[in-house]
Amino acid sequence: MAAMEGEGGAPVLQEWRVAEGRVVVLRLNRPERRNALNQEMVEALTQTFRRLKADASVRAVVLTGQGKAFCAGIDLTSPVNAVQQASDEAEDISHNPVRAMEAFDRPIIGAINGSCVTGGFELALACDFLVGSPNASFRDTHAAVGVVPCWGLSQKLSRIIGPGRARAASLSAMRIDAKTAERWGILVKVTLHEDLLDECVAMATASADLNPDIVEQYTRTLRDGFGLPLSQGLALERDVLYASTEALAKRESETEQGASTQSFDPPVVHARHISVLCTLHTFCSCNSKKTPAVRCGIVGNWMGVLCVRASAPAR
Repeated sequence: MAAMEGEGGAPVLQEWRVAEGRVVVLRLNRPERRNALNQEMVEALTQTFRRLKADASVRAVVLTGQGKAFCAGIDLTSPVNAVQQASDEAEDISHNPVRAMEAFDRPIIGAINGSCVTGGFELALACDFLVGSPNASFRDTHAAVGVVPCWGLSQKLSRIIGPGRARAASLSAMRIDAKTAERWGILVKVTLHEDLLDECVAMATASADLNPDIVEQYTRTLRDGFGLPLSQGLALERDVLYASTEALAKRESETEQGASTQSFDPPVVHARHISVLCTLHTFCSCNSKKTPAVRCGIVGNWMGVLCVRASAPAR
């Protein structure tokens, strides 16, 4: 287990690994302040996610809080510079935990163990999805304390629960309990408090067992498409498909070249291969944004892939 330390040597962020090191559990650890975010914790979160992004062995992260709260928001006794946190300057982004979470291109699961308020609410919405205990609750108190959001709450919440509910929640500082949060789609599931962490770790482990390249691509696509109109989101999906297909064809081609010295039987293209090619050709033809050369190149690459697979010796 690793710990990031704040004032007085007390860890503000605990870290440990499970599932053969592929899943990292991060716990906000200022229970005496209901895990309110001070500068030390903000910096710890930011640098931890930057470090985990560089570690290819980490396939998913679970974020939770110590004690009775998930996160009470910004610690008003030692407030974070909101203008700096909202800045797009490279130096400021390097100290922004939400930007670091967004840059981490693998699933982040929020285990909401208690109250989740204002800045803590924003931190939760930076996760890919949230699972809560019956003790979970959410509240946006920006208007009550006299500040505006700096980590996206004003835009993200309405896209999750709808504009009417989001405006009611933010403009009245209403408390959203676990049952309501699940019904509105903030929480994907409510589980027993004592089972919360195990449930989230199990979901993270299930994700870690999937194809790592596709999980990364899918995570980025889901996040990038979140704020786009449908037509642009569909175009994004197609672009990711083409990039993924071309990358796969390149890898398969490299494999073929590496195995060229071996003696293989002549390739046999089965009916199912022809079916795949016809389907791909039809899909590509429907996309007017791709030139005929690019479309033919994609199909040609896939023909090469299928021939390589058909001619590969049995193992």
